[in-house]
Amino acid sequence: MLCFCDKTEGYKTYDWWQQSIVYQIYPLSFKDSNGDGYGDINGIIEKLDYIKDIGVDIIWVQPFYKSPMLDLGYDVADYRAVDSLFGTLDDFKNLIKRTHEKGNSGLTCPEDYGTPDILKEYLGNETHPGAQIAFYNRLVHLLTPNTNSSGVEKWVRSMIDNFPEGYYNWVVSTRHTNGFTKAKKPWVPVNPNYYRMNVNAQRVNPNSHLNIFKRLVQLRRTPVIRYGDLQTFAPKEWIFMFTRSVETETVAVVMNIGSETEEVCAQNSATALPDTMFVYTSSMHSGFSVGYSILLLIFLLPNLKLN
Repeated sequence: MLCFCDKTEGYKTYDWWQQSIVYQIYPLSFKDSNGDGYGDINGIIEKLDYIKDIGVDIIWVQPFYKSPMLDLGYDVADYRAVDSLFGTLDDFKNLIKRTHEKGNSGLTCPEDYGTPDILKEYLGNETHPGAQIAFYNRLVHLLTPNTNSSGVEKWVRSMIDNFPEGYYNWVVSTRHTNGFTKAKKPWVPVNPNYYRMNVNAQRVNPNSHLNIFKRLVQLRRTPVIRYGDLQTFAPKEWIFMFTRSVETETVAVVMNIGSETEEVCAQNSATALPDTMFVYTSSMHSGFSVGYSILLLIFLLPNLKLN
């Protein structure tokens, strides 16, 4: 659940890559344009309007180079050629052109392992474990049944302390094949919940994950999120909370990662918070609506359900 209060202006500027929304695309699974069951470069081009609509600034395209495909494209054989499974070099040039026409930028993933002696200098060590990890994939595996708020806070603090300065974000979204391909059988099966978990269904639901993400993207562009100080809290065993603050503006995020509804007093931990804040956005099953005022002295927070 996110809460928002007063606004203010006037802050230092960052480089473009520090304040952009980056969308990671694995071409093989993104969109098939020719009906062979495999995603390709032209499939990415077909979905550029969707990518722009959700607020993305940069698309980060995973390897599409010529490859024996023993490791699904990560085993690159020729960095100057496009594997025929994904299209042609002209297709890639067209992707660059169309991406720029939409006002976006693009990054590619070279996967160069040719200089291990140099690369190892950037790996983590005992003092800074995982310092080479530039995105939050580990979060996917973070919330296990036994992970309480202290465990979450410990990992978040480790992430903030060890990662280089910069900000990244990405979202995952892909009828029989949910629009991925016209082939009867895609290269991997589509999730069986495709008939209810798809972009068209989520667009019309104001509290869907898609629309929550779009609201978070807009919040991500505000000064308080870009420049605000971070504080983390574990006020109860199953309640994790953090705030971003700058001058008179604060955003507070409160999560119940347990299995039961919890009684929360946010001001016991974040004493500088006002008595009342309003909901900027909330998870699907929180029971709180956008704009709802919350008395921070005490409120009930349902557990975090992701489906």
